[in-house]
Amino acid sequence: MQTSERTATTPTASTRRAAWSLALCAALLGLGAGSVQAQEVSGKDGLGSGKLRLHPGIFLEGGFDSNVFREDNQEDPTSAPILLVRPTFGLSIANPTNVAAELNTSILYLQYLADNDVLLDQSGFSVNADGTVTFNPNGAVAFTVYDTFRRTNETPNQELLLQYDRIYNLAGATLKIQPGGKVLTLDLGGAFELFRHDELEQLDRSIGRLQAVGKWKFLPKTALMLDVDQRFVFYGTQQRTVFVTDGDIPSYQQPFNSAGLQNVDSSPLRVMGGVAGLVLNRMSAVALLGYGNGFYASGPNFSGVLARAEVAYEINTTSRLRVGYERNFQDSTFANYFAMHRAYGHYNHQIGGIVDLRLEGDFELREFATNPGPTLDQVSVDGQPGASAFSTSDRVDPVFGLETEAVVRLGGFWRLGARYNLDVNTSDFVLITGSVGTSPDPNNVNDNGTALASFQKHRIVLFTGVEW
Repeated sequence: MQTSERTATTPTASTRRAAWSLALCAALLGLGAGSVQAQEVSGKDGLGSGKLRLHPGIFLEGGFDSNVFREDNQEDPTSAPILLVRPTFGLSIANPTNVAAELNTSILYLQYLADNDVLLDQSGFSVNADGTVTFNPNGAVAFTVYDTFRRTNETPNQELLLQYDRIYNLAGATLKIQPGGKVLTLDLGGAFELFRHDELEQLDRSIGRLQAVGKWKFLPKTALMLDVDQRFVFYGTQQRTVFVTDGDIPSYQQPFNSAGLQNVDSSPLRVMGGVAGLVLNRMSAVALLGYGNGFYASGPNFSGVLARAEVAYEINTTSRLRVGYERNFQDSTFANYFAMHRAYGHYNHQIGGIVDLRLEGDFELREFATNPGPTLDQVSVDGQPGASAFSTSDRVDPVFGLETEAVVRLGGFWRLGARYNLDVNTSDFVLITGSVGTSPDPNNVNDNGTALASFQKHRIVLFTGVEW
């Protein structure tokens, strides 16, 4: 999905901005490498001595993104070279007795290299931080507190002078009841999630979570388990409005504000039970079956079977394979929810103790709840007044994902590698916007009043860095 608005800077201004970004990346890389070299190096186990270990690192990546805004080929997709700098830091307490603690953080700066204000505006920072502290980890009763923070720098689904940045935070605690031998265990937990958006504030929401997981090890490495997950989803805005850059909503889009853009609170419940553990010496499996219900306050509701099946096989000491299937549901901004069937696979292989190869992929079939959608009264289709805003009320998105990576480890801490990502959506869903350009491009369907959900995106990067 793309607009016809494209604002280019002069080559001099764009080159100057890119040069400053490259200088910043080089400075970050030099600072991170210098601070690491000043400390005692003790291989992949981190730096330091005793129970407290530090795990610093920094990576520099360069590559190419074939479809920055995830657009269909009929929407004239935009591509660009990319440069990324990623400092990382970890902290852990090894061989814990009374307290186990772990902290992992990373900051990713992504720079698009282009003479275009729209692309340059997508450059920015992402932040990942995960922390966990467990008290009395090996005792009959243990207590864990944790926090997960994400700040994402995400491009919109059309070429706009803005970013769809989002902040996500999950904070929670778990009481672990695990008497001697841990044959029978019970985890009781609660958490609170926050989603906050820089530009799309109307999608802000808060989620309360309660979870109980019970396990009975009827064999040394195999257990029966029951997982109960109850959530409470609250949106800050119930009725969304059309997002436009100039502040004025065209009259033909007004129906979106009364019928097509709703946020619905819910209390989704998921209950799953089954078995998990070893099947053979080198094979483990998970088989869970259960029930889920969205309990949406209004509109369509999911109620049905949930399932998860997974098999992991250790082919040999250097090769591992994992495949699985999942049936579940998730909230959706298009309709209340989408139900999904997901198949996935993951393969790892090591060569000579210094080369790591990884291949993983998944296929997800997303079946959205029925959304009748509004009618755009002033849009003409084949000479007839009025048109549905959506090409179909029963939207189905087949989504593919693939990632492969090769890493060479030198000296225990230096990494060289390459990574390739493929993301594909083959949906036939079409959004009818009615927004026709004054001089529409016949090769761009967006200029003729429609936007497509389908896209194909390739990203390849080469990287180098140090990590302890």
